[in-house]
Amino acid sequence: HLVNPVTGQQISNLPPVTTVAPVRRLLDDGGAVVPGMYVVYPYDWTLRVEPLVNAPMTLTARELSEYLYLRVFLSSDPSSDIVGGGCVVVLLHRPDGQMSFARLGDTHWTWKRTPTGNEQYVDVGFSADGRMLYGIRRDGAIHEFDLGGEPALERTTILPAQDGMMRHTNYLVDAPWLGGGDGGCWLMVCRRMGAANLQAYAAWLADRSLPYDGVWNTHSIKVYRVDPAAGTAAEINHVGGRHALFLGCNSSFGLAMADCPAGILPDHVYYTDNEEQYALDTPECARDIGVYRMGDGSFHRVKPPSPWLDWPLPAWIIPSFGCLGYSNRFLAN
Repeated sequence: HLVNPVTGQQISNLPPVTTVAPVRRLLDDGGAVVPGMYVVYPYDWTLRVEPLVNAPMTLTARELSEYLYLRVFLSSDPSSDIVGGGCVVVLLHRPDGQMSFARLGDTHWTWKRTPTGNEQYVDVGFSADGRMLYGIRRDGAIHEFDLGGEPALERTTILPAQDGMMRHTNYLVDAPWLGGGDGGCWLMVCRRMGAANLQAYAAWLADRSLPYDGVWNTHSIKVYRVDPAAGTAAEINHVGGRHALFLGCNSSFGLAMADCPAGILPDHVYYTDNEEQYALDTPECARDIGVYRMGDGSFHRVKPPSPWLDWPLPAWIIPSFGCLGYSNRFLAN
């Protein structure tokens, strides 16, 4: 289902979770479906299921939700496409940042199976008409897919893998205000997280009996302008002087100052954490929320007013009463 957390509107004509590649219903010895139980096949990085190495997991519906879903993306406003055919919903899911998509009304999720190796897609963007899908991986590679093409989902490399990117959480931001011709302009934002208390972390690595709170925060943010024609990315220290960027567990986006409430500053990056190894695997830890100033590389960290406000992950909500967009009004369930 898609659920609007403000209005309560639900859109339910998405395919069942059992049509996502690694998921099946649990059957009893007589072949009947066991209610509320699922089997997940955690294939390894080669995309092969090895029963003796990767034994299937039996999960409840809640456990499946916590394991499977990483991020969800919408190509357009789903509330105006109840019949289906226009809005594309993309799932990034475990294992290893796999990508599956469906249009409203489809009967199954289509697995975007890519060649073996480092899959780990971490963010997704769409062309203005919703026909082209763009995915960025943890290693900085950006791929383009034609959702209506033949053969289906043929991959084009926009940016090859970048050296030294594997420890980053990367984001893909559409920046049409910067120009870029027919292919538009894409920004790659690389955010590196690590232990908030490096001294305590180093001591804990040396002696696991010592206390360590497990809290991470953002150590660095770098913004790159992607040149698809050259297959290169150049670091920049501003995004035009009239826009701000927003990153987190929902769609990455940029907003013009004219569309922002008072207090939002240009050439700043507003972020929340969605790093899989931290945000998803340690939900009990404090969330990392802050503002990065591109001009001088400074950070302003925002601490939630109550220490128990750590789950679910914070998300940016764009109000539906203006012209600011649609992509963050629905959450997946």
